[in-house]
Amino acid sequence: MVEYLRLMRFQTAAATASVPVIGGLVMGQDSLKTLAALFLAGLGFHVYGFVLNEYMDVGVDRKCPDLQKRPLVKGAVPRWQALMIAGLACVFAFGIMAFFFLSFSSMLFLLLAFLLGGAYDVFGKKMVGLDLLLGLSFFCLSLFGASPVSDQYPVLILLVGSVFCVHILFNNAVEGGLKDVDHDAQAGARTLALVLGVRIQGRNLRITAQFVLFAVVLKAVFFFLMLRLSVLPGIHLWSSTRSFLPSTAFVLLTLAQVWPIQRFLSLREFDREKLKRLFSVHEMASYFMLILVISPLIGLAMILLLVLIPSIWYLVFNSILYGKPLQPFV
Repeated sequence: MVEYLRLMRFQTAAATASVPVIGGLVMGQDSLKTLAALFLAGLGFHVYGFVLNEYMDVGVDRKCPDLQKRPLVKGAVPRWQALMIAGLACVFAFGIMAFFFLSFSSMLFLLLAFLLGGAYDVFGKKMVGLDLLLGLSFFCLSLFGASPVSDQYPVLILLVGSVFCVHILFNNAVEGGLKDVDHDAQAGARTLALVLGVRIQGRNLRITAQFVLFAVVLKAVFFFLMLRLSVLPGIHLWSSTRSFLPSTAFVLLTLAQVWPIQRFLSLREFDREKLKRLFSVHEMASYFMLILVISPLIGLAMILLLVLIPSIWYLVFNSILYGKPLQPFV
C-alpha cells in the first residue's frame, strides 16, 4: 500500500484538492457537503495527474540516480496497475461530480481540467511550453469549484483561477525544469529550462539570463494578479480603515517568495535537495499569500481549515511514506 500511495504523491494531495474548494469558497459556497465533494473530486484529479505523469515519465526517471526508488522505476508497482489507478481516479472524480452537482458547466470544467492535465502528462517532455496546459488545468479546476454556485464567473474567480494557473506554470516550468534538468537532458526531453539554455556541466549548474528573465516575468505576473485581487470589492487589503497587519503580512509573504527565488536562480552548483527545500519555502509562501488575500471573503473557520488540512495532511503522509515530516520527496 505504501508504494501505491508514493506513486500517487499522496502527501501533497490535499493541497491540490484545496483548489476547487477555494474556487467554491470565494464564490460564496457555504455547504459543507458540497465543499467536501469538491475536495474529493480534487483528490481524484491529483491522483490521476500524478500517476499518469509517473507512467509517462518512467523512461526519463530511470536515467536519474536520485529517482531509482520511485515505485514504477524500481518495479514495485506494475505499469499496467498505474494506468488502471489513473483511470479509476478519473472515474471517482466524475462520479463524485455526477452524484453531488451534475451540471453542464461542472462537467465542462472538470473535463477540461482532466484533458489539459492529461495532455501535459503525455506530451509535456516532448513539446516545449506545454507547462501552460498544466497551469490551465488548474484554472479550470478552480472554475469547477465555482460552478455549483453559479454559471456566471465574475472577475474574482477569474483572478483566483489565473493565480493558480501562473503559480503552477512557475512551479512546473521553472522549479521543475531546474530540479530535473540533469536527467531531462540525458533523456532528450524538450523542457523550457533546456530550451532556454539551462545545463549541468559536471556539478556546475549553468542558469542563463533568458531563463532568469522568464522566471522573473512569470513571478511578476503572479504578484500583479495578487495585487489586483487584493483591491477587489469585499477584500480591500490596503484600505486605511483596515488593520495594518494584513498589508504587512502581504509584504512579508512577498519577501518570503523573492528570497528563495533569488537563491535558486543564483545557484552555481547543482544540489537537488537544496533546490527542493527552496522550492518548498516559495510554494508555501505563495499559497499563504492567496489565503491571506481571500480571507475577508471566507471567514476564520475556513481560513484555518485551508491552512491546517494541507499542512497536517502533508506532515502525516510524508512521515508515513518517507519517515520524515518535512523533507520533500518529488
